[in-house]
Amino acid sequence: MPSDVVVSDTKLVFSKIAVTHMGMYRCEASNSAGKDSEQINLVVNEPTDNGTPEQAPWIKTELSFVPVKKGADVNISCSYDGLPIPQAEWFFNGYKINMNEKRFQHTAQYAKRDSSSSITILRVQGITEDAFGDYMCRASNSLGMNQATIHVSGRPGPPVLELDNADLTWKVQSYEPVDEYRVYYRPETQDEWNKYETVRVSKADNDGSDKWEHTISLMPFLETGQKYQLQVKAKNALGYGSFAKDYVTIEIPTNIKEAISSSSRLFAISSLCTAIASLLLALLMV
Repeated sequence: MPSDVVVSDTKLVFSKIAVTHMGMYRCEASNSAGKDSEQINLVVNEPTDNGTPEQAPWIKTELSFVPVKKGADVNISCSYDGLPIPQAEWFFNGYKINMNEKRFQHTAQYAKRDSSSSITILRVQGITEDAFGDYMCRASNSLGMNQATIHVSGRPGPPVLELDNADLTWKVQSYEPVDEYRVYYRPETQDEWNKYETVRVSKADNDGSDKWEHTISLMPFLETGQKYQLQVKAKNALGYGSFAKDYVTIEIPTNIKEAISSSSRLFAISSLCTAIASLLLALLMV
């Protein structure tokens, strides 16, 4: 460790940061039960002629999925910055976009600068189905590069999943009306998504916007006492969209179905008693 770095309790104190402090620092904690450690790579950039330190690019995008209609005009953008000011490029499914390709003949790239960052914008006019896919914006300068990806499609986007006891709710974006969903499930020990249940869309799923939401109970097709992993994807006229970014895991306790079964029997007995009482009352009034 550099001699001018002071250890103060659980902190390292650098009185005047310099390039000589650059390197890997490791913090280690231990007790009678064992030990653990974490490493931090400290990077120190030299200042430029005007005193501003150079900086490798950073890049971000507000949206990771953009739903579109086939034939619509689409604008996608990324914010970025660095010093020296990075160069921004766009890629489609891993390859740099060629504006001479038929699907990108009406595509333009332009940029603007505000007080804190640059914005690169890609405009695709009259987007076709073969231009659905992953658009990556990459910013690079002499210190490195960074990138962000936006998925653009007319098919439904990746659902957002939420579990509430044995109920599964998902939300998905799609400009085209959603026709149906598939709920995939597998035991925690398996790798393949071989089993699924098809769920039809209901009128309550959509309020006229591009957002769709549906809730189902998982108990009719999942066994109790076993852990399952769940995934969902939605379908519209253009086909099925992508899976959710992350699956969810559930284990339905055995006593839940037993409780529901007991409750159903009690309800059936109560209904039968009510019907018999009504019949007897009707006979007495004759």
